[in-house]
Amino acid sequence: MSTILIKIGTNSIVNKEMKVEKKTIRRLIKQVKILKKSGYRVVLVASGAVAFGRIAFADKSENLTFQEKQIMASVGQVSMFSMYEKICKKNGLTLSQILFRKSDFSSKECLENLSSVLNGVLSLPALIPIINENDVMKHEQNRFRDNDELTDYIAKIIKPIHTIFLTSVDGVYKNSDLVKKNIIKKFSKNHISAVKFFSSTALGTGGMKNKIESAISIAELGGKVSIYNASKKNCLLNVLAYPDKFGTIILPD
Repeated sequence: MSTILIKIGTNSIVNKEMKVEKKTIRRLIKQVKILKKSGYRVVLVASGAVAFGRIAFADKSENLTFQEKQIMASVGQVSMFSMYEKICKKNGLTLSQILFRKSDFSSKECLENLSSVLNGVLSLPALIPIINENDVMKHEQNRFRDNDELTDYIAKIIKPIHTIFLTSVDGVYKNSDLVKKNIIKKFSKNHISAVKFFSSTALGTGGMKNKIESAISIAELGGKVSIYNASKKNCLLNVLAYPDKFGTIILPD
């Protein structure tokens, strides 16, 4: 059975005003339901625990310490999962939460256990695994760069036929002028030096350059990889059906 891996970026579900884009999330889960009914296995990697924690505390400061982020994540992980769980339940889906630390991938024994757990969850038709780094218990010196890197690690275990990175923009742009004509439809490693990338934001930990580095690594596995806007109607279904038309396709090195 074919697997779809979907990375949901923080900025695609939490806006600049620190409000959760519930409409976007509801649309995404409805599409996940359609994919499940069509016979696909679906895995979500969902960023946003720290942002949800900041919303709970009404904290708009941009420079949190590592420990402050851990505390925010301990609150935000609960509220974020609860929101996803309620939306999934309304769509007849059951959510399965799996939290990883980078050290969980440190040995062959650990990897075999991870693979067994993930494949076990995926074998149950009604379950949707939602994966995140364990932001509360991770170590500052041994952590994922961001959830894009975690997505790369997960892809190497589940071998998806298509990985979709959902963001707040329509793809990878040649420059900061975010118009359709500047979207790079097929991105290869040769484009990296010629593209002006967005840096990470106050809400998210990654940036477009990090996303592309992880995406290229995943593309090396043989499946398709796309970057597209989570807020677009039917974004997942459109990217899967017409990958050359929607967003940016990431090519292997």
